[in-house]
Amino acid sequence: MTYNKSMSQQKYEIVMDYINDRIKDGTYKPGDQIPTEGELCTLTGFSRMTVNKAIIQLVNQGVIERTRGRGSFVKAHTIRKQVTGYSSFSQDMISQGMVPGSHLLSYAVSKAENYPEIREKLQLHDNELVHFFVRLRTGDQMPMAISRTWIPVSVVPAIPTDVLNHSLYDYLHSEIKITPERISYQFSASMPDESIKKQLHMNSATAILTCAHVSWCIKDGKDIPFEYVETDYNANTYTYSFEYYTHQ
Repeated sequence: MTYNKSMSQQKYEIVMDYINDRIKDGTYKPGDQIPTEGELCTLTGFSRMTVNKAIIQLVNQGVIERTRGRGSFVKAHTIRKQVTGYSSFSQDMISQGMVPGSHLLSYAVSKAENYPEIREKLQLHDNELVHFFVRLRTGDQMPMAISRTWIPVSVVPAIPTDVLNHSLYDYLHSEIKITPERISYQFSASMPDESIKKQLHMNSATAILTCAHVSWCIKDGKDIPFEYVETDYNANTYTYSFEYYTHQ
């Protein structure tokens, strides 16, 4: 079978597109071994020389990595977040030259009593209402993370659902006039369940890095927690680094 794209492309570029398309749609996940050169010849209809040139180009671009005696593997695009101050997911993506994206998976408003641990973190009473929503976060349309967010209705009365498909913090800053004054972080690692593996295009051997944080703001002269977020990252694609300044 022959994989055809634009007739103006070089043959090796068509093979590159064949591989890249399958990385983007999750057929080949970070860490996965791609088909051998012989298998790619059969799949695309091109010669081994053409396929080899395509793989070399992808290696040079940092898309594929070759391991002697084992084969070629999809290389994870690692996002490095340096925690020296506040930066949102969208800002992290932009800093890496990627286009951030967000897809709302679910949204509800519920009483705080339904989330006992979050109620305590946000200093709420049982009957207070909380926005709760889950989003898939992307970079260049590639799944990067899944975030679960809780925000008290007393702080943000309404959140248009279309906002949640974009940058929430842009909305909070421009419309609600909320800016994080301080953020407390907690990190943990675990193995993902089947749902997370599917959504993040992960293989079974990859762990997730969960970053949980509480954001605080000044409202009516008081320092209050306005948001609790748990974000699951593919540990192959996201790393955190910390930098502290000491004053003598």
